[in-house]
Amino acid sequence: MEVGNSDIEFSLPAPPLRRYITHYWLSCNNQDPYCGILPDGTIDLVFNIDEWGSICRVYGAVTQKIDYSLNLHSHYLGINFKPGQSRHFLTAAANEFTNNYEAADKALALSFDGIEDSLSRGNVFQSLDTVLMQYLRCRQPMATSIDELLNALEASQGQLPLNDCAALYGKSTRQLQRDFANAIGVSVKLYAQIIRFHFASRAMFKGAQNLADLAASLGYSDQSHMNRDFRRFTELSPVAFSSSRAAFLQDRYFHFLETIEQQKT
Repeated sequence: MEVGNSDIEFSLPAPPLRRYITHYWLSCNNQDPYCGILPDGTIDLVFNIDEWGSICRVYGAVTQKIDYSLNLHSHYLGINFKPGQSRHFLTAAANEFTNNYEAADKALALSFDGIEDSLSRGNVFQSLDTVLMQYLRCRQPMATSIDELLNALEASQGQLPLNDCAALYGKSTRQLQRDFANAIGVSVKLYAQIIRFHFASRAMFKGAQNLADLAASLGYSDQSHMNRDFRRFTELSPVAFSSSRAAFLQDRYFHFLETIEQQKT
């Protein structure tokens, strides 16, 4: 979930947190009445900060494009958890927030009191690191078979069959579906479709021109199949989505990640 205007800023968490958190984001002095959220299989913790303080909410995974209203001139600060990793920081299952949001005080296992002060001081991302790492020192996360399955689905670009997923997980398909929804907030099948959609959109941002070849490389039955997924998740065709505002923000994030990778080499 990224909101607000084109001044949105991304930041990686401290290295010990990168197993659990994709990135932080900040949008200051919001000028938009609403934001459109696209399916990505992740959960965000979002702080709405203004002159009176802050309100924190947990935004769940979505199964289709959803528009959430925003407050004008507010600052929005977000923590984007990697798929399945919000379980280490929340007291509720991920599917309790699907297509919805909840006040964080009902779901969050830790406190971010005073986060608005760190925003005014200019060290808000470092403050998030401090709070999260202090919490993890007291509660060491445990890896599960769900994490292995998530890695396998990503490596397959969302093309791992459900029976193979269950075999890798080591339980029945029915049990897998139940556990996966609790951890991620969506079904295995839908999550695989979301992964494939994001691989397709990223390939387009990198310059892929032949959509039929792109669809075939990602296991779609044909280009029309890929088009249907784009319309389902974005309400736009692939070509229209690639020039949309949502794609602009997504592309900025991809560029941010690529810049980070280049700095490592």
